[in-house]
Amino acid sequence: MPNDGIILFLEDSTLQGVRTFLIEKIMDKQKILQEYRGLFPFLQVIPDAIYFQLGIREFHLPSKEIFHLVSELAEKINHHVLTYNAYLFDTSITPEQHLCALLQGATLSKKKRDLLAEYERKTKKQGITLVVYQKPATLAEMKQTALYQYYEKNNLIKKFQKSNPDTAGFPLLDQGCLTSAIM
Repeated sequence: MPNDGIILFLEDSTLQGVRTFLIEKIMDKQKILQEYRGLFPFLQVIPDAIYFQLGIREFHLPSKEIFHLVSELAEKINHHVLTYNAYLFDTSITPEQHLCALLQGATLSKKKRDLLAEYERKTKKQGITLVVYQKPATLAEMKQTALYQYYEKNNLIKKFQKSNPDTAGFPLLDQGCLTSAIM
């Protein structure tokens, strides 16, 4: 009997991951990425070769209420703001499949960090965290990002290099897809 049946017991901290897993079973990855791009138009400038390789488990498709809050915050701080599942960090994918390793994060003043914290108090209750990206959107130097450094510190880079030695585990980077561009 296949092992993709009903989950009987859930811990509170895993509910968002389970929610995302179930959404993935219902909608295919490309449709989710298209919907996310539709909600957050600045993502449309990311080349398809990069964008459609992103992992989607961490993304949170916001309700109208949350989308309104995020849009309001983005306007107030003059940066891009995205919604993510607060209780999920997917290390089963390469850094290049994380938006946080591809786009430059925003540098926020104390006043803007306080405003972000105020809005996050509203979204965390629903298992949503907010991530702020620089405006205009700019590709990051992946190896300089906090996410990439986390992977290195926890020996996760080696895991992907072993699984795909021909491309050092990062095919898009090695194909030159992530080399430049201000978006």
